Amino acid sequence: MSLKRRRVRLWLRRGARRHDAVRILRAERLRRVPHGHIRLNHLEALGLAIAWIASLSGCGLLLGDGSDAVATSHLGESSANAFGSPGLGNNPSDEPDEADDPLAPELGSDAGNLRFSLTGTNAAGDRLQDRPTFGASGCLVLGEGCIPLTFPDGCNAAEDLIDIVVLADTIRAVSCTTPPDQATHIIKATAEDATVHQTTNAVGVAFNHGPDEAAVGGSLVVNGNMLSVVGHGADTTIIEGDVVLDGNRTRLRDVTIRGDLEVKRNNISVHRVNVEGDLIVRGNASVVTRNVVFGKLEVEREGGGHILVDNQIRGSDLIDLPENACALNTRFTDTPLTGQERAQADAVRCTAP
Repeated sequence: MSLKRRRVRLWLRRGARRHDAVRILRAERLRRVPHGHIRLNHLEALGLAIAWIASLSGCGLLLGDGSDAVATSHLGESSANAFGSPGLGNNPSDEPDEADDPLAPELGSDAGNLRFSLTGTNAAGDRLQDRPTFGASGCLVLGEGCIPLTFPDGCNAAEDLIDIVVLADTIRAVSCTTPPDQATHIIKATAEDATVHQTTNAVGVAFNHGPDEAAVGGSLVVNGNMLSVVGHGADTTIIEGDVVLDGNRTRLRDVTIRGDLEVKRNNISVHRVNVEGDLIVRGNASVVTRNVVFGKLEVEREGGGHILVDNQIRGSDLIDLPENACALNTRFTDTPLTGQERAQADAVRCTAP
């Protein structure tokens, strides 16, 4: 091989890693990914790469918000796994510059944080703020540390509505719900009962109704698995009858139910739902947070692993769950409480198993 050809090949080899990294990041940022993958934008990947490099040298990282909390050296590898993408390598020259791909970050930005909801308590048992704070690598700032987020299978962390549940500064659950404008299965307004059949799986389900009409005039049964069922807000999307969640790993969010809600299967999440009847939790490992229940809230003891946090309940003063899975639930008498009223409300007690 001639000297000139050897020089050209050496030059290409040195430049390949950098340009390939930029090209891959652009492609990852712009494409829509299927369920089970997470779209990664430029600054997220850059943060993950920096954290991973820091872990190799045993040092910590100062968080991007300028706080004194330090991300420990193990965060790089964990965060990379959580985001479904490996680091770029341990050579700083492999990291693309901002000028190469000036795409705005989503995770950690003001606009991105509006998709995230934080519910739960710190180590002292005090209520956490509603909006989470993220570190440079995408980890969740809790107390003096920064904990990597692990998203469930099928979660699109770049676009989904994400509810995070924390108890005593420990992440207990992360739920991802497809926004209504991205749903692929639409329930058209009806005066009758409605069913999402078992053949419908792993998609977003939304409602199409006018501003003054019920989304479902009767009852709703959801039989499919891994579904996001989301309304346009609890004050807007109304289901006149009962709702039965009869599929595993279903998420229900942002609706009002005039009748009862039965959580019948496993790994179900219910967030920001008004239930004018009773809420009955069966099965295993379901998460129920930030709901308003005008009737009773009952947990079937044959199941296990449920988490109930920050619910307002009129018809119950006791939840049959241990305190490490039950917190911030309050009692109201006539109308749901807001603001400081909640802080002064009577707690719904939790029992040991």
